[in-house]
Amino acid sequence: MRKSLLILASILILAGCGNGQKNLTMEEIIDYGEIGYSDIVSFIVEGYQSGWEETAPEDMDLSPVYSYSSIFAGFAKKDIDGDGFDELLLGDLFEDGCYALYDIYCFSKKDASLIHLASGGERDSFVINGEGVIIETGSNSADESFVKGYRLADGRLVACGSWNDDLMKLEFQKFTDLANPQLCGGYTSQREPTVEEIAMFASVTGSGDLTLTPLSVSTQVVAGTNYKFWCRFQDGEDSGHCWVIIFKPLPGQGEPELSSIEKVKD
Repeated sequence: MRKSLLILASILILAGCGNGQKNLTMEEIIDYGEIGYSDIVSFIVEGYQSGWEETAPEDMDLSPVYSYSSIFAGFAKKDIDGDGFDELLLGDLFEDGCYALYDIYCFSKKDASLIHLASGGERDSFVINGEGVIIETGSNSADESFVKGYRLADGRLVACGSWNDDLMKLEFQKFTDLANPQLCGGYTSQREPTVEEIAMFASVTGSGDLTLTPLSVSTQVVAGTNYKFWCRFQDGEDSGHCWVIIFKPLPGQGEPELSSIEKVKD
């Protein structure tokens, strides 16, 4: 992946140089931009396939949320500023057809270089309204939150003073649909738990003060099956997300048992 990005960067530098080099056509700019977009998406899909065992989103300067986001996380290409060039939108579904965006990319019409317009996190995300205004919501602390609006112009975000809250509906391609559904020896992609898996989860985790709500699950076939649940937890006043792994032995060799609970810092 890093090698392909270095090759891409070299192409873009050479293509954008002066000293007699020809100017890029619109088609060439779009092609170079699509290569860069594809590298970013492929990196995340590979992370889903491997369970982020060898890499992390931060290796590509991406928001860390993709290492624990839901099965609905994905991407879309949309021309949000109406200039004829698609932007790359990466995020996760939060309500019917509307997405919380955690990374937004465009590419320069001058030299086709990728521009990382915005990056968020668990407490900082973006949405887009029907007029193409990028609305950022976040918090600097538990008691201080903010809302900001921007318009995209010439490859940069320009603050705007007012906007409406009529959010744009987007067609997202899910990362889980692109990831290999059954990686040999590893975990499958995260998916929605079945009724039987939720019942098993409840039977194993039902006692204690920690309240766990399973959101998605992946499985790994060993001498039995490991179930890796992505969960929301509530522990008194403390809340957040965590991984819960449950081991289910082969038939006749015992009952499912809790292997581990790992809280994730949001």
